[in-house]
Amino acid sequence: MTKTIKITLQKRCMKCQDTCYTCQGRGIITDMRRMGFMTQVSQRPCTACGGTGQIATTGKTGCGECGGRATYTDDRKAEITLPPGIADHTSVSLTGLGEQPVKPGDIAGDLVLEVQVLPDSNFRREGPDLIMEIPVTFAESVLGKTITVPHFGGAFEINTSASSASLRRARSRPIR
Repeated sequence: MTKTIKITLQKRCMKCQDTCYTCQGRGIITDMRRMGFMTQVSQRPCTACGGTGQIATTGKTGCGECGGRATYTDDRKAEITLPPGIADHTSVSLTGLGEQPVKPGDIAGDLVLEVQVLPDSNFRREGPDLIMEIPVTFAESVLGKTITVPHFGGAFEINTSASSASLRRARSRPIR
């Protein structure tokens, strides 16, 4: 089956990014503490830019991409093709439609979807097999009964008399 889904990406405008003044574009802040003759040095992500080293400069009304908001949305449509017999909780990955870049030079992440297969009223799954249980009496199995089996490719019919006749022929052959 092929499904088309709509994805709205929230993107940062790379034209409206400047170097963070707090960390000078490094994305980290280095703290130094003197304790007598020792110095303790620790690093932490910059809180001003979120550790990216870039900070949005809103108010650039001349920007044609974001209109001065520093972010914009990008609506996309993606087609997902699911093979027949796909297992429940299978992951499907869409390249470049996940987490968007926050600084120039970054690449977009992948969007990972988990497939949930809903139970069917006619069938149950055992691995790749579909199982359908239909009660057949002894008389129907010997005399024959036509059973209609619903299927996603179109319903088909099975006659139990044809199956029992081929079984009788198979059993009557001598084993060599």
